[in-house]
Amino acid sequence: MKKIILSITLLPMALFGQSITNISADETWDGNYTMTGKVVVEDGVTLTIAAGTVVKAAYSADPIDATALIIAKGGKLNAVGTADQPIIFTSEYDDLTATDVDNGTFVSTVSGATNDLTTRGLWGGIIILGKGVVGEDGGEDDIEGLAEGYDFTTYGGSVAADNSGILDYVSIRHGGATIANGDEINGLTLGGVGSGTTISNIEIISNDDDGIEFFGGNVDVTNILIFNQKDDAIDIDEAYAGTITNAYVAMGADSDNVFEIDGSEDSTGTVTGSYTIDGVTAYQAYDNSAKLDQYGHWKSGATGANNNIVYKGFAAGTYLEGVEKATFDAGTLTFSNLDFVTTDNLATVNSVGDRGESDELAALTATHAEIISEQAANSGADESKFTDWTAYAFVNTTFSFEEIFEVKSTISYYPNPTNGVVNIDSESIVNEINVYSITGQLIEKVIKASSINIENVRPGIYVIEIITDEQKVQGKLIRK
Repeated sequence: MKKIILSITLLPMALFGQSITNISADETWDGNYTMTGKVVVEDGVTLTIAAGTVVKAAYSADPIDATALIIAKGGKLNAVGTADQPIIFTSEYDDLTATDVDNGTFVSTVSGATNDLTTRGLWGGIIILGKGVVGEDGGEDDIEGLAEGYDFTTYGGSVAADNSGILDYVSIRHGGATIANGDEINGLTLGGVGSGTTISNIEIISNDDDGIEFFGGNVDVTNILIFNQKDDAIDIDEAYAGTITNAYVAMGADSDNVFEIDGSEDSTGTVTGSYTIDGVTAYQAYDNSAKLDQYGHWKSGATGANNNIVYKGFAAGTYLEGVEKATFDAGTLTFSNLDFVTTDNLATVNSVGDRGESDELAALTATHAEIISEQAANSGADESKFTDWTAYAFVNTTFSFEEIFEVKSTISYYPNPTNGVVNIDSESIVNEINVYSITGQLIEKVIKASSINIENVRPGIYVIEIITDEQKVQGKLIRK
């Protein structure tokens, strides 16, 4: 049996009525652990989380009491999992346990909406605040999403090699709740986190804001998978100067951008950090034709290198929201080996309406990007880094987003996408129609019918199964 070591000091905090638990001495979480409200690791304190631990966050409808884990400046989080025993942050409604993880099950097999991997916003997320350099006037700021007035909300400084701990093989699920000031928070927020910190093998599943957001600092992040975020997958602000290597982004039906990247907010011009992004696959499995500005937005003052990025599955007409001309022309914002798997041409990829702001925006050329019919071998992300331990890999081994079984020619179904009734056209009598979630949970079922109604099913991607006397076939079904 796993051992839990606790030394929590619960301090009454009247300001804003928030429930805050201060961890004021080194502590270890192991096995099953539930956190409630704001859990703050103080300056000089290390929180260690053992491999295989399942941390469940309590839900609160009141943002004041929403749960979040906050590592204050000077604090450390050492959450070191393994591919065999990842550390999983999830909702209290998730049936997954540490025993499941010990037995090699990383996603709950209990059917029901509480275990739906597409559910967002059930708790806040993880916020790590460091003493690294940030492009913010004054060099220090309060992190967005947290109410001001506390000593644990600030980040930034002058310690480029600041060490906020180690995160390795960590899955963060169902986050992004509004926790204060009317702001949601990201699955993983890094404010002024320095290069002494190690962050690798991170999965962020269904967050109601950004997947990951960098506010300055220069920590490197390697092997990150983001699935079904509501806002941006990768968001960079305040002159972040680290390297993001090997990222896989699986967009949700209503996800915003793959990238949103800002420059420095230091008006003195003394902080001008430059990031590197290298090796990304961005995949859109859902019908997103109503939202066409998803490739990314490189905004004012963004400086960095964007290399080896593959976009696939996006609707025809999808485009870059904007690339600032000033930094592009200056050679401080660069693009190399961008592949767009699309029937569009580069003119469409670059288009922003009629590009009436063309004097302020730059366009990619064949030097920077190409249009291709299918992803080239060894391009984009190395997906093998995510196949053994992530929830997304579990989804793909149950019903693959990209390789759903083709329905045989004797059976068809329509309309697809649908907002309600799906009709079956079959030469044989249909005995059974089933609709499953992508994790294999039965959502709707009818017997001896030629149609099924999924009007009450949330928008997303599902698997339809049609059974006759002669065959059982499956196919991808999109509820729009």
